[in-house]
Amino acid sequence: MGRITAIVIAVLLLLLVMWFAIAREGPIVEADLSSRVTDELSKAGFSNVRVTADGQELTLAGTVTSARQRQQVLELADAQWGVTVAHDKLQVLEPAVAAEQPVTEQPVAEPFFELQEPEQVAQTSRSANLTVDVGEAIRVRGLVADAPVQRRVLEALALQFPERELLNELTLGADANLVGEVALPLLPQLSLFESGSLSLADGQVRFSGDLLSFAANAQLRSALTDWDNPDFALDIDVNSPEATADSCQDLFDDILRLESIQFATNSADIDPVSLPLLNRLSSTLNTCGFAVQIGGHTDSTGDDVYNQWLSERRAEAVSAYLIARIGADSESAVTSSQVSAKGYGETAPIADNTTRSGRRANRRIEFMVRRQQP
Repeated sequence: MGRITAIVIAVLLLLLVMWFAIAREGPIVEADLSSRVTDELSKAGFSNVRVTADGQELTLAGTVTSARQRQQVLELADAQWGVTVAHDKLQVLEPAVAAEQPVTEQPVAEPFFELQEPEQVAQTSRSANLTVDVGEAIRVRGLVADAPVQRRVLEALALQFPERELLNELTLGADANLVGEVALPLLPQLSLFESGSLSLADGQVRFSGDLLSFAANAQLRSALTDWDNPDFALDIDVNSPEATADSCQDLFDDILRLESIQFATNSADIDPVSLPLLNRLSSTLNTCGFAVQIGGHTDSTGDDVYNQWLSERRAEAVSAYLIARIGADSESAVTSSQVSAKGYGETAPIADNTTRSGRRANRRIEFMVRRQQP
């Protein structure tokens, strides 16, 4: 009986030690998980998202500017190792509202800009126009509808260029709020410029000047890929450093790290929700000018022969879409012969196929830049 009692006591002591170890390890694991996810979100530009961990479950809070950004944040968090579920507590702010929110990291000191008073003149068909010059100082001039539009423009520029002087030469009293409707969503793109300007006048929106990098060139053109305003033609006349194979590869990787091309289940039919993404990838392809291989990959679920077939069909579907875009673009820098497709099936996983998040990461389309300049 004494020996049995000793064994029972030893087992109980072992279990107690294990319990203390787990209890002590819990906060460490949670801190590591929230830190890793926060770092990944910050790298992707989502610095306004707060991450808290409860075991392996995350809660994501903070603000994003669109439903698409919310989905990107959730997918990026869910893809991190160790995360079992990500709870969505994010708030979506419309761009105009987001521009009006105070930024605690870079507060705007008052007086940062001077507001102009409305002119006491007759309203006789006065057309709205705007020009923003980017240099050592930010100079904004033109004619806007009213004081609220003026303030929104100035505050948006102050957020983009917190350390530069903002010179306000706006005049109030236009007969339409075209600046607020058309130009305001474009102002964030000015942060890509070393020097240059954005102008809106006479039915044309024009970007011109010198960009910070080739990546900035691709980002600008990608952001404006789906420009569709029947009242304003878009003109982009910019200079940037020359593209390299490495810089182009980095761009494709960054785009597809935040968002993946979606297909119908067990099909090569591209989900319409991914068409804007494909359009951005097409714009980046054209800006780069390099040949690319479209690689299709699957997870290890199911028959390997079927997975190989499906990966090939999906890669070919993406390739066909891009080639159609090239054919419709008379100014394309690439040709259809520079876009190829290859299926890899389940042979090149990038994550653990035994987990849900790992399988999702392995089901992917990759863009691989060829090293030769066309």
